[in-house]
Amino acid sequence: MWTERYRPRTVKDLVGNQGLVDQLYEWLKDWDEVVLRGNKKQVPFRHGQSWTDVPNMNARAALLSGPPGIGKTSAARIICKSLGYEVVEQNASDTRNKSAIEHGIKDLSGNKTLDYFSVSGVKKAHDNTNSLAAAVGGFATQKSVIIMDEVDGVGAGDRGGISALIKIIKETKTPIICICNDRQDRKL
Repeated sequence: MWTERYRPRTVKDLVGNQGLVDQLYEWLKDWDEVVLRGNKKQVPFRHGQSWTDVPNMNARAALLSGPPGIGKTSAARIICKSLGYEVVEQNASDTRNKSAIEHGIKDLSGNKTLDYFSVSGVKKAHDNTNSLAAAVGGFATQKSVIIMDEVDGVGAGDRGGISALIKIIKETKTPIICICNDRQDRKL
């Protein structure tokens, strides 16, 4: 299909909302340094800017919102891939209740995924790979990010879904990108 053939593949291919794309890129690029190592970033406040417009670069999760079809999920995937993250995507319409979120996503928030590579070098080891495993071939760890799509649909099953997601965000060792259509929705 032409939509697949001409879809954006790099950060430079993304058109529109460049300021927000840059903010998400910077947030994810600095996530390990800020959240895991505790080196908080100071965001300068500009005169005439509302406090609601100031980005929180020290957050554990990001929330992307906007009408359907504008490329929120595509932008998140492209940015994650460009920074070397393995994308683990969960659609909130599949995991709507508290128990599904606690059991499914909590396990994913451990910061690493396994990546198999072989001695022949078909897949290369990443920076945080054990050198012995790299020498003989085996499993390596890779940074991962969780993309929670359609989080405004989480509350449809029961009322504990959003609170379970918030609890996981507070404890996560993995960046979480939440995507919704309307950030002003009462459920969020």
